[in-house]
This record gives sequence, structure tokens and C-alpha cells, in this order.
Amino acid sequence: MNKSILIIILSGLISLTCTSIRAESVVAESLYKRLGGYVAISAVVDDLADRLANNKQLGRFYEHRGIDGINREKQLTKDFITEKTGGGTIL
Repeated sequence: MNKSILIIILSGLISLTCTSIRAESVVAESLYKRLGGYVAISAVVDDLADRLANNKQLGRFYEHRGIDGINREKQLTKDFITEKTGGGTIL
């Protein structure tokens, strides 16, 4: 009986150790890097903003906006996503 309890305890410890090793390797790379960095985030934000501006229902919100305002909104969105995914602050 003592051997079976020891085997169960050792199995649990080995399982926990393997799980923590896998978790550390996944955590090592930030979401920012896994998304493709600033270039990929920038491409997605630019594409999304263009799609929203050309959408039948949502395009009306972009009709009377200047290009400078739209570009500022894109940049603020890129900065926000970059910072929140672990890419740091863009100056």
C-alpha cells in the first residue's frame, strides 16, 4: 500500500513539473511577437479602418472626417494594441 501511494505522489510531481515547463516555454514569447510585431498589427489596423470607412452601414461615420483625424485614430489604435500585447510603448 505504501508503494502505491508513493507512485501516485511521484506521478503527480512529474506531471506538475512537465506542465510548468510547458507553461514557461509558452509564456517566454509575448503575444506581441506571436502576432507578428508592429508590422502585422499596423497592417491589420489599416485594413480594418479602410473596411469600416467603406462599409455601407458604418461608412457614414467616416464621411466628414479629414485624413489627419483618420490617421490619428489608426495610430492610437496601433499604439494601444502594441502596448496591451506586450510590445512596449511606441514613442
